[in-house]
Amino acid sequence: MFKIKDIVMHSSLGVCQIKTIERKSIAGQEEADYFLIEPLYKDESQSQSFIPVANAENILRYPLNEEEIQQLLKKLPKLKSVWINESRARKESFNKLIKEGKPEGLLQIISTLLLKDEEKKESGKRISEADMRQLQKAQKIIHQEMAYTLKKEIPEVEVMIEETIFKKKKK
Repeated sequence: MFKIKDIVMHSSLGVCQIKTIERKSIAGQEEADYFLIEPLYKDESQSQSFIPVANAENILRYPLNEEEIQQLLKKLPKLKSVWINESRARKESFNKLIKEGKPEGLLQIISTLLLKDEEKKESGKRISEADMRQLQKAQKIIHQEMAYTLKKEIPEVEVMIEETIFKKKKK
């Protein structure tokens, strides 16, 4: 069970800290206990959020530890592409993986789109704006998580992941 001051992962807010538990009624619902969480890596679009305590296990998770990150990075070159040619189906698939917030799924999106963008660059093109937004969403979450755990800056994590992905391509 999560508790106040825990650091947790939220699929859209990224790395957050549980600030307090408040009893309240939200959107006309019956009164219940809510965790008030606050992102550690804030941008202007993010603020605190309330998560129902009763459903927190389905919404929040603890960040990966260092060993889990190292194992995931070792698996990264072997992750299968999740590219779907039809753009709407691809967007739905990527949205589902992002919403689930599982690190492996996020890395699959990142790897797939970075490699697809590299492939398209060779013919003078780029991935679509919609794909770029999906890439940025997935990167934001996994970069924050790894930066937090590894005590690195986000750009360092970005380089580490991209180097691992592009090593895969060169082999």
